[in-house]
Amino acid sequence: MKLNALSLLALVTITSLVACGNLAPSPTPTPTPTSTPIPPTPTPTPTLTPTSTLTPTPTPTSTPTPTPTPLPLAISSPAFEPGGDIPERFGFFRDNVSPELVWDHAPEGTQSLTLLMDDRDHAFSHWVVYNIPADTTGLPEGVLQQPLLPDGTWQGLNTNAELGYIGPYPSSGETHRYAFALYALDAPLELEPGATREQVLTAMEGRILAISELTGTYTGVAP
Repeated sequence: MKLNALSLLALVTITSLVACGNLAPSPTPTPTPTSTPIPPTPTPTPTLTPTSTLTPTPTPTSTPTPTPTPLPLAISSPAFEPGGDIPERFGFFRDNVSPELVWDHAPEGTQSLTLLMDDRDHAFSHWVVYNIPADTTGLPEGVLQQPLLPDGTWQGLNTNAELGYIGPYPSSGETHRYAFALYALDAPLELEPGATREQVLTAMEGRILAISELTGTYTGVAP
């Protein structure tokens, strides 16, 4: 085979380069290292802070206004203290006048009042007063001994069968207890003036709303 001059020249050149070591073999390519995947940073789960439990505000309840308790019927006298000595002048052997009496707090529904004075140590009725008007708040000292008083109050008979008041007269030196009992009633008594204690008590049955009592002592004096 015949080589032309140009091909021969190229061949010579290559041979020379190989001989001189100038033509190096192509380097083996270094493999690109595969990157190790970095795991993703986990997203932190937010910690839920518990909210405070709302305590329901109780609905205020209205406090009912208490109904005032009525005061009890009460009787007293400016002449003597409860349980004290009844002054001598109110006795039969002295002035023989009735003591002043006052009262208040008659209960609702009271239509009339009754007053009975009795010796608690000797069965004797000293004074019977009934159909006292409900708005009356007392009796004055020295009530007249008559059946009908100016305000419509009626008087009955004492144990001596006399109208009106008769004062204490225990034996000289003896001390007796005397009770002034006041009754609040739901109606007037259907009696005439001059009734006895027993008649008044019978007529009051089932009509008594309240009772109050004032007691005093009296020591007998010589006539």
